[in-house]
Amino acid sequence: MRKLALPVLLYTAIVGPCHAAGFLFGIAGSVRDPGFFTATSWIGANAIRLDAPWSDFEKQRGIYAAPAWVDRTVAEARARNIEPVLILAYGNALYTADKPITQPQREAFARYAAWVATHYRGKVRYYDLWNEWDTHTGRTQPGSPEDYVALARVAYPAIKRADPNAIVLSGGISDSALTSLWFDRFIEARGLQYVDALSLHPYNWNWRNDRSPQAAIGLVDEIHRKAVAKVNRPVDVYITEMGYPTHLGRFGLSDGAAACRVMQFYSLARERTYIKGVWWYGIRDNGSDPMRKEDRFGLFTYAMQPKAAARAFRDMTSSMRQNDGAHALRSLAANCDS
Repeated sequence: MRKLALPVLLYTAIVGPCHAAGFLFGIAGSVRDPGFFTATSWIGANAIRLDAPWSDFEKQRGIYAAPAWVDRTVAEARARNIEPVLILAYGNALYTADKPITQPQREAFARYAAWVATHYRGKVRYYDLWNEWDTHTGRTQPGSPEDYVALARVAYPAIKRADPNAIVLSGGISDSALTSLWFDRFIEARGLQYVDALSLHPYNWNWRNDRSPQAAIGLVDEIHRKAVAKVNRPVDVYITEMGYPTHLGRFGLSDGAAACRVMQFYSLARERTYIKGVWWYGIRDNGSDPMRKEDRFGLFTYAMQPKAAARAFRDMTSSMRQNDGAHALRSLAANCDS
């Protein structure tokens, strides 16, 4: 197993994670990647997001137990002053291998979600209620917004009874849902009544017209306006996944251009008080094929060496600690030539 270079480890020992007026500088990726927490601390991230799969917590009907790796991850995150976000999601063959869309399946899912919230009460504040319900995540079939709201209608109150301080997010609504009628149907089905905030994935790396951070934030602004107009109250937003690939194929960016987009997107997000955090996807490349986009979203290479984007993230959080946060970030982004 390869480890980060010595300068990375020294930086981790000297500088803790960044906390900028409550804004979450998050990172998404597999906590099983070698050196995950070393890399996370090195870049100055103060939040992570990880799966808490239903099938891992309930292996026999009605009998629940937390996997040791989830307990260890939550404990290490807390020890490092890093905020964990748990994704409550995916099928359980005891009830369904697919999404829970019948009432008995929803009730079973809600019992699991409530158990997790009880188990981590006081240790975990944020829960993503599923992950990209409209897609194939978790090897499930794409789901309708109406079925998602039906699940949230049962699971949300169960989580809040288990931990009234829990913040329940809308389950990482994907870019395809945000640019179609899926989101409109979600709010028409009163989905905002059963979450505390929106969790969005406004990827635009493959848009033909405009792939800039400004265009992605423009989409988030539009979604936020729709949400506020529907409920006539403030609506918080968490960008729980965002990123740009550095592959050599179509839509791929150079390492330098991807690094600029990190700073530009975070700068734009910090200017919006309704956005409470951004989780960059992801910490590590999924593979070493330079032509395969899914292999090249990481801040670090597959061998866990920092790319330009990792250094940009570190510079960004370091500057936020040392200077006037929003102004420092704007300056960094403005001086970045993408």
